[in-house]
Amino acid sequence: MNVWSNWCSARRISQPIELFPYEQLDKLLSKFYGEVKKVNGADYEPESLRVMQAAIDRYLRDKDYGESIIFSRIFHQSMKTLNAKAARLRQQGMGKRPNKAEALNQSEQELLWQNGSLGNHLPVALRNANFKCLSEQIGLRGRQDHYDAYVEDFILRKHDDGSESIVFNENPTKTRSGGRKKNHEASYNLCGAPMAALETQ
Repeated sequence: MNVWSNWCSARRISQPIELFPYEQLDKLLSKFYGEVKKVNGADYEPESLRVMQAAIDRYLRDKDYGESIIFSRIFHQSMKTLNAKAARLRQQGMGKRPNKAEALNQSEQELLWQNGSLGNHLPVALRNANFKCLSEQIGLRGRQDHYDAYVEDFILRKHDDGSESIVFNENPTKTRSGGRKKNHEASYNLCGAPMAALETQ
């Protein structure tokens, strides 16, 4: 919210964001997404703009604002501006990751479990294990997907043959192409250490 606050201060906008009517806030957010830049004048990465949007949406939820600036159609103009800017920045080469990390091989993954980086013995190890497993096994793609997931979305089922599986009821989210996708239930078979980590929850 600091970027939003600084942007408003520079334009002498003192009214708290949660007090703006929906249509007025949509126009203001559209202007914000179009104008916001770093202190040095450079553009933010497309992902940074999404993080700002999520932070504002989370703040408004905490203030019991009636609509989501991400999911409500009322905020279609600001979403259109944000999507257009993100697309333009990507065309300019921003958002690409030339130093993308290579996937770990099996022995490297086993080492993470053995040295305690992954596991259920400490909160941080359990968090790391769940983040890794949910990303790989269920396809949660990034920070926002993990943030939007709830414990209630996961059901542990035991089958007659003794095997176990996790049933994931996915919340509405945006697809990679920007469209909406419907809720669906998908079963993912997890076993061994990943299953043990999830059962700890």
